[in-house]
Amino acid sequence: MISNSEHDVNDIGLHLLEPRYLLAKHHPPRQRQAIPVDPNLFDAYVGRYELAPDFILTITKEHDRLYAQATGQSQVELFAETETQFFITEVDVQITFVRDPQGHVKHLILHQAGQDLTAPKLNQDTEL
Repeated sequence: MISNSEHDVNDIGLHLLEPRYLLAKHHPPRQRQAIPVDPNLFDAYVGRYELAPDFILTITKEHDRLYAQATGQSQVELFAETETQFFITEVDVQITFVRDPQGHVKHLILHQAGQDLTAPKLNQDTEL
């Protein structure tokens, strides 16, 4: 079975071989609506976030727009759903920026394929 879906397709193969195996219910991605937010908020989000030792998500701000780029991948624009929750349009991925009680962004959460991955923000001092 070959697929271009991010969903597991084993159920389709099993169902084709034996119809008594039921197909899993997949729901299409929710339609997301971008809202305008103050681009000055983006300054706190800019930085490097470690998803894994060799997999960094770099957040940048260019011309009042926010972008993300994972190690070895293309840069994509982030669109705001709220002041802390963003999405990209290329795939069903969302990012939530999390602030500490003092208001500093300490990590983000990457939401993709039913998983929530926490990525701490790297300090400039520890990156050198």
